[in-house]
Amino acid sequence: MDASWEFILDLCLLSAALLLATFLRTRIKWLQTFFVPNNIVAGFLLLAAGSEISGIVPIAGDRFGGYVYHLLALTFIAMALRPAKSGGGRPMVVTGLILTTGYALQAFLGCLICFAAIAWFQPDLFPTFGYFLVLGFGQGPGQAYAMGKSWEPLGFEGAGSLGLTFAAVGYLWACLIGVGLVYWQTRGARRLLAERLPEDERRGVIRDPALQPEAGRQVTTPSAIDSMTFQLALVGLVYLATFALLKGFESLLQSAIALPAAADQAKSTIWGLHFIFATIMAISFRKAILRLGWSHLLDNGSLTRISGAALDFMVVASIAAISIGIFRQYLALILITTTVGGLATVGLALHTMHFFGLDHPIERMAAIFGTLTGTLSTGLTLSRIVDPQFKTPASSDLVFGCGLAFPLSIPVLLSVMGPLMGRTQASPVTYFGAGLAFLGVYTLAVYMILRWSARDMRVAGAPGEEKSIQAIGKSSFEKAL
Repeated sequence: MDASWEFILDLCLLSAALLLATFLRTRIKWLQTFFVPNNIVAGFLLLAAGSEISGIVPIAGDRFGGYVYHLLALTFIAMALRPAKSGGGRPMVVTGLILTTGYALQAFLGCLICFAAIAWFQPDLFPTFGYFLVLGFGQGPGQAYAMGKSWEPLGFEGAGSLGLTFAAVGYLWACLIGVGLVYWQTRGARRLLAERLPEDERRGVIRDPALQPEAGRQVTTPSAIDSMTFQLALVGLVYLATFALLKGFESLLQSAIALPAAADQAKSTIWGLHFIFATIMAISFRKAILRLGWSHLLDNGSLTRISGAALDFMVVASIAAISIGIFRQYLALILITTTVGGLATVGLALHTMHFFGLDHPIERMAAIFGTLTGTLSTGLTLSRIVDPQFKTPASSDLVFGCGLAFPLSIPVLLSVMGPLMGRTQASPVTYFGAGLAFLGVYTLAVYMILRWSARDMRVAGAPGEEKSIQAIGKSSFEKAL
């Protein structure tokens, strides 16, 4: 077959899987009950139909992994190009700090399990294995694949696929455990949920044309250039500038670092963090456009659709690209790490709900747990179970909180340099211990800042007593419906 067909056929496979998943969502009750996103269903359909399981369709894991890598950057660029809306207040800050605490805690626990495995029963385990917990659960499939792929040249075989596996397990925690957690916390209002949730929300298709929202504005005349084409071109330009920036950094590192091994590690890391550079570049472009008085050229609706489409195709490709062989090789460690990390995330979500006294606690708990086990869209999906119309501030605080958590989580991701450097040194334990100590201190420090930021925010009831958290949750739940 001519090579030019490969990309088109892959795109057709991803599209067909998404359409089939959309159809299944409208017909299968348990998909509606657990609010399983169509992109996750589509990914598992392709995984099952792939060459490693049934062999019905040819799935090229490396190609699909490449799509994940690039779609991740395009998703972040489209989101960062959107003109920022004003948002703030202590609940948003607290939400961002809770997410950052979750990221740091996941990284700490993952590394602790990894280093224990190296010390006791698997000394040849690559020292960055533990970071897949925060990358797969907290950051998502794109980041997990990008970072994992950057470690493969350093000797971590199949790391990209392993990152996708952790992300897929995270999605399962979000869809199964997350929905069960929400139903458990709303057990007094479960029947109300089943009766009042709009059918379109459960089925995933809006039937009434009058209720279908507009997707964006036209910022150009069609006789010159289609508006969506223009927005896509902006995203492409930012990505091109990001590539040029990374190539410049690569040349700079090559000349600045004398040791070839250290230079290779640094270069692999910056290419694995390409989405961060892409986000910074997109923000710079947006600020320049606004300063030049060209804000009318940026359309929030179209850019949101671009980021949403890129995210959907990325999730499908990420699950379809999972290597069953790699999964079997690390099965025990994957189960141990994800179980510990998942339970810790459940504990953090419940602690958030009961301790900090934020309003609409169940909605916020659902949003935070979904984000810490999947992506922002997963968090919004879980929150929507109890807040179908986004009437509470939980969803908007989550969006702005993610914006705050993103820069605060960069030190967590950069701490991976400790284990990477240690693997080439005479005393790697020192580097491993330093990395683990940093994550522990950072987790504790962010949590203490969180407690200070959430002071005096408990919801008070009658004088001298505190209102039941279940009553608060049920009340806000019923108001949202």
